[in-house]
Amino acid sequence: MIRLDTDFKKKVKEQTKTNFATTSSFAGFIGIIAFVLFLFVSLFIINFPDVFNGSYGSIYSILLMVLFLALILGILSPFYYSYFACNTILNSKRSDDVKFTSFLKTFKFGLNKPIRGALSITINILWSILIFVFAFTILEIVVTVIYSGVNTEFQKLLTSVVEAINNNDTNSAFELIYENQALLEPVKAYSMMFALFFASFYFCRQMVYNTFKYYLVSTFLGLPNRMISNIYKYGFQTDRKNFNKGFNYYTLPMTITFIVVFFGSYLGIYLGLYYSGSQFINLYLIGATSITLSLVVCFPFLPLIFNYFGIVRKEERQKLTFYFIGGMDDEINRAKQQARSDEEKNQINFAESRLNELKQNILDKERDDENTNDGDKNENSKDDDKKDK
Repeated sequence: MIRLDTDFKKKVKEQTKTNFATTSSFAGFIGIIAFVLFLFVSLFIINFPDVFNGSYGSIYSILLMVLFLALILGILSPFYYSYFACNTILNSKRSDDVKFTSFLKTFKFGLNKPIRGALSITINILWSILIFVFAFTILEIVVTVIYSGVNTEFQKLLTSVVEAINNNDTNSAFELIYENQALLEPVKAYSMMFALFFASFYFCRQMVYNTFKYYLVSTFLGLPNRMISNIYKYGFQTDRKNFNKGFNYYTLPMTITFIVVFFGSYLGIYLGLYYSGSQFINLYLIGATSITLSLVVCFPFLPLIFNYFGIVRKEERQKLTFYFIGGMDDEINRAKQQARSDEEKNQINFAESRLNELKQNILDKERDDENTNDGDKNENSKDDDKKDK
């Protein structure tokens, strides 16, 4: 069972503290790349204010943010794996081999399909988009109601728009909305702030949570990511509560930092531009700025959760292996029934052979342990005989 006792916490703390200087250099490098990519997008928006502040400004901003997200994930995810892998080696006997050049070289391994698929980026992006759309829709209604109660001008505008719609005069309604963008902007700004926070926080948390799957990918080489995900899902089923408790404990510093930096930077930038009377306030750019700053500040905290995962894997390895083997047996049997193409059948056969090898290794290890214990017992018996004589 996973126990967050004093010894466990001490191990995580010592590993993190010992390697802090080295891991900070990795975090700093990733932060610089993220910042450069952000500058590329922000300068593009700033240099074309008419495009991003016009009638279709929101659409263009969204498209550019999607491009920015693709660049961030495409470039940073291999470095994220490199960060994780080098941190793992730092806690092994080969720690002296880890240099900054090692971090750069490990980048290429993060480009491999099984490694890239371990974080389930695509599905998490889709869920994040759904969270953003749902949250923004609900929050815009809530903020509109609240804002209309404290701002009389906004209340009058809202009444005029509703009257125009009731009179089937949609053109007048749209004209009122377009002509009063400055009055409507706070509603959109605060709704977007919270919606972006929920979506980005969910995505980042899932990315970090799925990091443990890197261990499974390296253990079960060639296994489809769907099987890896199911093994991870059910592998901790009997101890999921304690596993999640540890995860929440070691991500707490990152969570607090993310919240403070995100809301602080978003409100600081937006309110600064709003009260200075700026004619160009792009909420998507402000949101991208807040997310980028939050990520950059949180990167140095990642070794805490990396080390937690590493110690859990080491101390619970045998138990986890049996969980995974049970899950693998079920998955392989299920996959055999569903397999259609030769490629799928070959993958399943390969996975089955790897599983049999793993089972044999466990049996060999247990046999070695038994022989070691028997040897110790024999030595103890000889010592007892000598004492009797």
